[in-house]
Amino acid sequence: MPMPSLRSATLFIDVEVWDPIHVATKAFELLERLRRGFREAGVEPWTWRVVLPPLPQGVSSGGVRQLAEVMTRTLGSSTLLHLYSLEWGHEQAWTVVDTLAQHGNVYASIRCPSTRCVPDVVKNLYGRRLDPEVFTRVSLTLGPWIQTPYFPSTTNVDNVTGFAVSFRYVDLFEQLFQLKRGDVITDYLGRVGKALRTVERVSGIPLLGADYSLSPWMSESVGFLIESLMEDTLPAPGMFAAVAGINRVIREVASSSEIKPMGFNEVMLPVAEDDVLKERSGTGALRVHHLVALSAVCVAGLDMVVVKRDPEVIAKLISDMLAMQQLKMRSLGVRIVPIDRAKPGDWVELGKFGKVPVSYF
Repeated sequence: MPMPSLRSATLFIDVEVWDPIHVATKAFELLERLRRGFREAGVEPWTWRVVLPPLPQGVSSGGVRQLAEVMTRTLGSSTLLHLYSLEWGHEQAWTVVDTLAQHGNVYASIRCPSTRCVPDVVKNLYGRRLDPEVFTRVSLTLGPWIQTPYFPSTTNVDNVTGFAVSFRYVDLFEQLFQLKRGDVITDYLGRVGKALRTVERVSGIPLLGADYSLSPWMSESVGFLIESLMEDTLPAPGMFAAVAGINRVIREVASSSEIKPMGFNEVMLPVAEDDVLKERSGTGALRVHHLVALSAVCVAGLDMVVVKRDPEVIAKLISDMLAMQQLKMRSLGVRIVPIDRAKPGDWVELGKFGKVPVSYF
């Protein structure tokens, strides 16, 4: 039987001294131990990731740039690095965006706790004329900081060293709902748990937990699963119930697994990562306001959404998402990709995500 597929293996590193060489050396040593553990367990995660704690005040703009340069040089450009978690009032909150533009493997999140931050965010983040791909690697975290292997709305909240995983298992949920095969997920997680015990033993790095969120990747479509449960195409009556039903299964799976749940543990709807969501958005059927509304029952409906750059509308969207976060009383992550010289319904190139539609408001 093949070993289970993991979406990511994420190393969280505690940092006491924010010296780039010190941090990179520590990260390299720990990541090598973790890789050795996974090799011994016979599991190769789809992506390798590293997460640091929130960036303290006092780090210079030069220090921000050097951290990305040294970490990328030491760990390699294929390792995804979440180096910057900042409050919106941090002195380097907008410097990091320029750094992301220089390093395609570096991620950041800016915490926006209330509508007071919205004007700054719209001007200094979404008002920047950068390659649209950069905006796929920076998010707004609404609500408290959250620790999860999912990027970019994460950070090392507790400043601890350990690792966590996320799953690539949309196909197993399809089997569960369509074939009534609940055992496939139980079996999958049992084999993952056994493998991760080996990783802990060999690497000496503690397992912090897993985020059980259901996230798509192109043809591995969460949108398709939702539509099959609705017996209709998005958007339509029944979509909220369908997402809520999937979330119930995720909660049941997480509570019965031996791997401690952490992070979001809900359905994820990143438009640019889901072929069905792309198609529905491209035709104008699934609009931005539908995605905002779906945030009531998922991590963030407004995720990986390409929109025409309109500061007033973007400000209203963020305010709506803040209202949704206050309603749910759970952290939400938001990724908006503003674009110029395009109109709703146009398809644009977005790096590794291929062609993505500009969504209708």
